[in-house]
Amino acid sequence: MLHLLIIVPMASLVESPLNNVSYEKWVYPGLLVLIGIISLIPVLYRDLFDFRIHKKAITYMTLAPISKLKLIIGILVGAILESLIMVIIGLLVLFFVTGIILNWEDYLIIFGFIIIINTLVGSFITTIALLAARVFSFIFILMIFFCYVLFGSGIIVPLDIFPDQLRVLIQSLPLNVMIHELHLVIFTGVFHWIPLSILVFIIFPWTYINSEIFRRELNQ
Repeated sequence: MLHLLIIVPMASLVESPLNNVSYEKWVYPGLLVLIGIISLIPVLYRDLFDFRIHKKAITYMTLAPISKLKLIIGILVGAILESLIMVIIGLLVLFFVTGIILNWEDYLIIFGFIIIINTLVGSFITTIALLAARVFSFIFILMIFFCYVLFGSGIIVPLDIFPDQLRVLIQSLPLNVMIHELHLVIFTGVFHWIPLSILVFIIFPWTYINSEIFRRELNQ
């Protein structure tokens, strides 16, 4: 559905930022990232927000003899693994729909980026799931975030078509940096260690902060 309802119409409206690469091939890695993000959201909604708000299994999980940090890491890792399964399924479907196939090294790079991106996005969703007190607030924030992911992150729409001031503002956001670096690696072979290393190191303190929020919300 993403390919048929979004990518196919966009291909006739938007040109690829790379002259030697078609739009459908340019958007292909980002589409796999998008599938991973979409499949990550309901898992974290179920495991963190729904179970916490409605006093379900999350309360009993906290009685286990493990720290809140390990519990948050376990939930996040489980959600990422589930999302990777959906990405693999999406990859197989896209192969039959588009016929696009990349080198196996490119797929390893894409999955590596998806793991990092899903960890960052998962940390963000975890924070919102732990702080939001109502379903409306949680869903509303996720809708705004999803609109940004779909249209402002560079996954579907190239940043070149944005006005200069807006492009400068959004291209420095973590997700935009990751998508830009992913396109560079796949299509030009250029890899920048510094921005990716910074984003990876952000994950560690963010996970610890989420565990402290989790501890506070459960009054433990």
